Amino acid sequence: MNPQVQKAVEIAKANAALVVLGTVAVVVPVVGWYFGSEQRAQLVSDAQKLGQKLDSITRAGRIDVTLDIPGHGQWSTNAVASDGLITALRERVDSIVNGSAGVDSRAVKHNQGRHGPLQAIDASRPVDITNVPSSERRVFPANFHEAMVRAYTDLLAEVGAGAPPAPEAVLTMLQAKQARIVQGVFGLAAGAAMDEPQAKKLREELVAARLSQYADAAASIKFYALAQDVGAPSAQSPGMDPETFYGQLWSLWITEDVLGAVEAANDGAANVLTAPVKRVEYIAPLQLYPPAKEGNAPAAPEGGDVALAAPAGPDFSASITGRRSSAMGDVIPVQVVAIVETAKIPAFVDALARQNFISILDAGIAPVDAFAAANDGFLYGTEPCSQLNLVLETVWLRAWTCGMMPDAVRTRLGASCGGSTGGDAGPVDPSADGSGDGTDSFDPSVSG
Repeated sequence: MNPQVQKAVEIAKANAALVVLGTVAVVVPVVGWYFGSEQRAQLVSDAQKLGQKLDSITRAGRIDVTLDIPGHGQWSTNAVASDGLITALRERVDSIVNGSAGVDSRAVKHNQGRHGPLQAIDASRPVDITNVPSSERRVFPANFHEAMVRAYTDLLAEVGAGAPPAPEAVLTMLQAKQARIVQGVFGLAAGAAMDEPQAKKLREELVAARLSQYADAAASIKFYALAQDVGAPSAQSPGMDPETFYGQLWSLWITEDVLGAVEAANDGAANVLTAPVKRVEYIAPLQLYPPAKEGNAPAAPEGGDVALAAPAGPDFSASITGRRSSAMGDVIPVQVVAIVETAKIPAFVDALARQNFISILDAGIAPVDAFAAANDGFLYGTEPCSQLNLVLETVWLRAWTCGMMPDAVRTRLGASCGGSTGGDAGPVDPSADGSGDGTDSFDPSVSG
């Protein structure tokens, strides 16, 4: 054996513990590295699995929230479903619902406006067409007609409308004027022949007298309108026809709105000679009730609130607005013919647009012969005028109209007033504060 190797063996034998410790010192780092790497990988894997579980728990605790905010579209967020979030969402939803209810109430109040039941002549009570006692049925048509004529008379006076002097009154005045001139000025007997200068002077005096009478009438009114031209019934109903009675009441409401717009357009004018709207020649609904072959408008669910039954959606085949009659309200087209100062037509159109959800569906315009109109007693002033032929669309919310409908009308329209009959659901109080009753809102600019 090599002396050096033998010496090393001897040293090792003499120091066995040292050799063992040295061997362990060499082996442990190698083995530790091996096992440490494997443990690290396991720890990383466990940490990843734990992270995935934590993410899953976190996602489970969060919710997607989307709210439809009227006028502002949708608002969305993702948040932890905490008590605070749920409370905040509940408050926001309640705010939206209450705001919608307030809009609903204000819309109904605006739509009803001044409209209501027909007032009896003695003004002691309204004329109730939903419940006519049997003892009054014989006289009711005459009483209703008398009250309707009075209502139109009062309405025309309220908005400043009037008529030119009656032809009979003008003729009587001219005959008296002619007698005074012929006998008092010319010194001739009645019926005596006049020379040409006298005849010319008489004609001039009579024309001036007639125009003066027309001018006096024009100075006292804001515009011309005759009751029979704007919807007043010419004769009473021959019998107890609820549809006729309600139709006439409906027509009165329509006329109130149209003439209200005329009054607003003419605000500030001294008289008809300077007013933008000179004359209303015609007002009439084109169709109040749906034809039987087309069926009735859908009714609200039995026992439900009429304001909750929203229309299915706009129908642009019916009109350019897409509105249509539904359980929420009735959409009525109306024809209006008016004489308007040509330069002031936009002012009249604006006044109509501001009046109770009215929309203009169609319009025609034609020039007006002011001299021919003056010959008939209608003085329009010095500015050029035009005749407007309009088709308007009016909206009538059943939240207030349904209570004034006779049962036969409700059946014809397919209307249900909270499941009640015979006027149980009364009109909205116009003096209400508009705080709302929780019903769905109605957008008259989109659908009917």
